[in-house]
Order: sequence, then structure tokens, then C-alpha cells
Amino acid sequence: MIIAILMVFAPAFILWVLSKTPLAHSRLVKAALLGGCGLYTLTIILFSLIIGIGVWSGVQVASASSSSPSHAYNDSDCFLRYPYADRVSETQGPHGAEYGHWAIDLAGGAGSTVLSSIDGVVTVNGMDGYSNPTLVIKNECHEITLLHGDWENFAIGEKVYAGQVVGTEGNMGNTYGWNGRFCGTGSGCGYHLHINVRDVQTGASFDPRGLWVMEDRVKTAVSPSFERGDTSLKVSMYDPDLGGINCAEPCGMMASGELVADWWGRAAACPMDVPFWTVIHIDGVGDFTCLDRGGAIVRGDGFMWVDLLLHQSDFGKVPAFGTLLPPEMWAIDYK
Repeated sequence: MIIAILMVFAPAFILWVLSKTPLAHSRLVKAALLGGCGLYTLTIILFSLIIGIGVWSGVQVASASSSSPSHAYNDSDCFLRYPYADRVSETQGPHGAEYGHWAIDLAGGAGSTVLSSIDGVVTVNGMDGYSNPTLVIKNECHEITLLHGDWENFAIGEKVYAGQVVGTEGNMGNTYGWNGRFCGTGSGCGYHLHINVRDVQTGASFDPRGLWVMEDRVKTAVSPSFERGDTSLKVSMYDPDLGGINCAEPCGMMASGELVADWWGRAAACPMDVPFWTVIHIDGVGDFTCLDRGGAIVRGDGFMWVDLLLHQSDFGKVPAFGTLLPPEMWAIDYK
């Protein structure tokens, strides 16, 4: 600061002193003084502009950091599932903007089950630099960071789904209370979930509270009545309008007596030992009710086969013909 003041006022002082000396009556010195005054004036203008731009930029940064970050998505496919089965207490509102980790704290109680808010892959599962147990899940829309919990033993790159249990609420790691008091590990602040939601498109963290949905609006979360498969699921598809071995006469009626026209995209031919009205859930695709049979649709060595009722134009919207889905990718509900 002192150096900046000297740089501004020292030249002016020197010019003033020179103007009071006998040399000031010389034409050459007068020209030099006039040139010096002009250069000094230009320097003051440039210096003022630099200071002004710096102040304006600081105001803009301060304004951005004090308001809630924006969210770029308004797409139903980029939903955020509430991280608990039911609403819980909010123990600390949005905080952490000053250190680039805009987040909120929720508390359902010691050992409460924490659910994934998105369909995504695990990118971090371990301790962060502050000894906080950290789980990070990411997809093309959002990146979710969860702290302090006892997380499941997910491998990096492992797929998880909205509504899936990812761990339990804890108080491990370094925590701070709402008043800024450091609590340390396992004391003071109590059990809670610290959750940060980042918009992948903008790179900004944001307040998710106005975007969370409960289970009845989640597209890919598995209903509690479903059981994860214990074998692989072989997927194929058929269109009765094309005929074929799974199209008994009349082609407009399935083996259960239900009409094909009423069930496009929602029914499947299943093995004989699977009761009618059993529902097969395929993650990221949807639910298909077993309403048809087919001689070739059987249980194989380590897999169960289902043939999805689809128009030929929709075949590309599901896994390729003959795909074997691992047990964690599908579930079954025996009605």
C-alpha cells in the first residue's frame, strides 16, 4: 500500500519542486515539465482504472459466493432422490461456500439408513484429507458427496441406483457445529449426514432442497417388495405382429389371456415356473409383468430368461438381444 502511494505522489512532488527552481524558466525544462505532467496525468488515469476494475471484480466474486449457486438442469431424468426413506431433521442449512463445498447437514439418528440420491457410479469411497469417511457418486447430471457415514464396501466404478442403501448415518471424521465450533470425531456435533450436490454441467455446488423427490417419483429405485435376483437375467424381446415361436394364435392374446394391445412395453414372456403377474424390474429400463409363455423362454445354467413385449421400433431402447444382466441389475416381485 505504501509503495503504491509513493508511486502516485512522488512524481508529482518532484515536478512541483522542479517548477520552483530557476531552471523552470528554461524552454527545455518547461517542455520537460509539461511532458512530465502529461505522463503523470496518464499514469493516474491508468492506475485509477486498474483499481476500479479490481474493486468491481471483488464485488462480483463476493456476490457470487454469498448467494445460492445456480442449477443448470431442469430435466426429469436428472432427478435427486431424498437421501432417507422419510423426511428427517435439517441440523444445518447451506454452508461451506467459503471453502468451495456448499452443503447441508441432515440427521435421522444414529445408524439411520442413507440412500443414494442418483443412479450413478462410485468415484470415491474412503477418507478425505480431513479424515472424513467419504462416498462420492456421480452421473452425467450430478455428483453427490456424502460425509461422516459408515459406507458400504463399494468398489470404485461400481454402479449404484437411486433409493439404494449406501450406508448408515455416523459422526466419524472432523465436524463443525452450526456455530462454527469444532467437534472432532464422535463427539459434540452428534450423528448427521453432510451432503454436497454438484452440478456436473456447470461445476457448481448448489442447494438441492427444492429439487429432492420422495420414493413415489423415483424412476429406477427398486420397490421394497422386490428382491434382487440371485442369478443373471437373459434379456430378449419379441413383437407378436412379426409372428414367431412366441406368438400362439391368436397373436393378439398372451398365454395369461391378457390382450397384447393393453400391455405393449410393460409385459414379458417368462419361464413356465414363474407365476403370471410376477413383475421383473430391470434397472434403468422399467418393470415388466410376466403375462406370456414361450417354449424357448426357460431357466438356463446360472440365468433366467425373459422375453420383453415390445414393438420392433423399441428394441433399441432395451439391452441388446441375449444380454446377460448381473443380479445387481434386476429384481423380481412374486405377486
